[in-house]
Amino acid sequence: MKNRLVLLLAVHSFSFLSTAEKERLFASCRRGVSLKSLGKGDILRISGSRHRPEIDGETRAETGRTAVDRAERAVRALEQINARVIGLDDPEYPPLLREIYDPPFLLFLRGSLPNQSVPSLAVVGTRRPSSVARQAGYRSGIESAELGLPVVSGLAFGIDVNAHTGCLDAGGMTLAVLGSGIDMLYPKAHRRAAARMLETGGGVLSEYMPGVPPMKYRFPARNRIISGMSRGVLLVQAPENSGALITCDFAVDQGRDVFVHREGSEGIPGLGGRRLLFAGADGIRSVSEIARQWLGNNAAAGRAVPPKSGKDIAHQLELELGYEEGQANEADEKRERYGA
Repeated sequence: MKNRLVLLLAVHSFSFLSTAEKERLFASCRRGVSLKSLGKGDILRISGSRHRPEIDGETRAETGRTAVDRAERAVRALEQINARVIGLDDPEYPPLLREIYDPPFLLFLRGSLPNQSVPSLAVVGTRRPSSVARQAGYRSGIESAELGLPVVSGLAFGIDVNAHTGCLDAGGMTLAVLGSGIDMLYPKAHRRAAARMLETGGGVLSEYMPGVPPMKYRFPARNRIISGMSRGVLLVQAPENSGALITCDFAVDQGRDVFVHREGSEGIPGLGGRRLLFAGADGIRSVSEIARQWLGNNAAAGRAVPPKSGKDIAHQLELELGYEEGQANEADEKRERYGA
C-alpha cells in the first residue's frame, strides 16, 4: 500500500503533466516500468506529453528518482499532520470535481469533505470588500449553514473568510481550498478559522504537494476546484479584474450556477458583479433564493456530522499556530494581493 502511495505522490509531483498524462504514466509504472529509472524525456514520452514549459514555471531537472525522493518526504509530512490522500478512483473523490476538465490527479485533505448528497455553495469575492459586502458575505455563510448547504471558499482575506466565519458561527459545514501545500496553511492569520473548521466537521483541501508555498499563479488553478466541487458560485463583491471573477469563469465553463449578491454589486467595487448580472447571472439578496432553486421545499437538507477525529486534528492545528488570535501576517497580505 505504501509503495502505491509513494508512486501516486511521485507521479502527482510532476507539475508539468496534465491529469490524463499522469494517469498514463502511473498506469505504465503499475505495469512494471520503473519510475526511478526514468529521465525527463522518458517521462514525457511515456505520459504522451508534448514538451512544453512546466506549469509551475520551475526549471529544475526532473527525473523519476527525484520524484520518488520527493514522494517519500511527502509521506512523512502527511503522516505528521494527519492528512489523507484521495485519488481520482477513490470513492471519496468529489464526483462533481471529477467531471471537470483536468481534475486534480490527487487531493490532500485534513478533516472531512462535504456530504456529497447535499449541494455545496462556493462563496467568493474581493479581498478588500466594502462594509456592506463584508456583512453580506458573513450573512451568506450564516444562511447557508441554516439551510444545510456546505460553504466552499478559499480562506483568503475579505469575503472568503467572512463566509467561512458566518457558516462556522451558525454551526454549518465549511471547506477551505488552498493555493498551497496542505501543510502550508495560508494565510497564517486564518489558521484559527481553519482549526474551527476541522473541529466542527469541516475540512481543508489542496491539490498541491506538502511543502509547496503559496504563489500568485497557484491561486487561479485553486479556483477551479472551488467551483468544480460546488453546484454553484455566489459572488458577493468583485471589482473589475478581481481574482474572484476567475472562479466565476470556471463555474460557467463547468456548467455551474452563478449568482451575484445584489448588496455587493453597487459602485466601483461591484463592477465585476454587475457585468456578470448583465451577462445573465442570477441576482440574489439571500441564500434562501438559491436553496429554493436547488432544493425546492426541501431546504435545510442537513449538515455533516463531525468526525470523531475532528477535534484531535483541530487541536493539532492549534498547536501549529504560534501567534495570537487575529494577528495578521503582513507578508501574507501582500502575497494575497495579486488581485482584488
